[in-house]
Amino acid sequence: MHTFYITGSTARDRTEYIADVCTELHVSTYDIHHLIPKEEASSIGISDVRLWQNKLFLAPLSSAVTIGIIPNAELLTTEAQNALLKTLEEPPPHTIIYIESEVNSSLLPTILSRCQIISLTTHAIPSLDESILQLCDTTVSVGKKMAILDEHISNKEEAKVWVTQAIHTLHANRT
Repeated sequence: MHTFYITGSTARDRTEYIADVCTELHVSTYDIHHLIPKEEASSIGISDVRLWQNKLFLAPLSSAVTIGIIPNAELLTTEAQNALLKTLEEPPPHTIIYIESEVNSSLLPTILSRCQIISLTTHAIPSLDESILQLCDTTVSVGKKMAILDEHISNKEEAKVWVTQAIHTLHANRT
């Protein structure tokens, strides 16, 4: 199979996973094509998909393969997803496609059925476990609790990781 769907963990982990694969395959940056929305757009439409598909059909410039990457696949419109189906089913022989998204519920089942799914997991961070338990301690001041949160969470992606780990930690330590 030449089409992979990367899900789970954080956007950074998914991006690093794909970058590691590209490094292992010695793929030149000239042979990596990203499907991203235009700056003013909040979604990826059919015209974006068609331009990207045309790039995939070109022979690689300095690598054995061409890599097609769709980050934030949840931005694909339904029409754009339908336009992708043929390429995902029969990609050019020298092409590997990576689709990346946090959750697969926004993608059509026909898209997912054409992909090998790779689910990355969020690894537990021991210091984070300790911090979560400190937040539950009634003797810790509100100021200290806010400092703990500020230390671990600086953006939406980190907040998602923190909440996921908090649920697992609290479940494991319930009495």
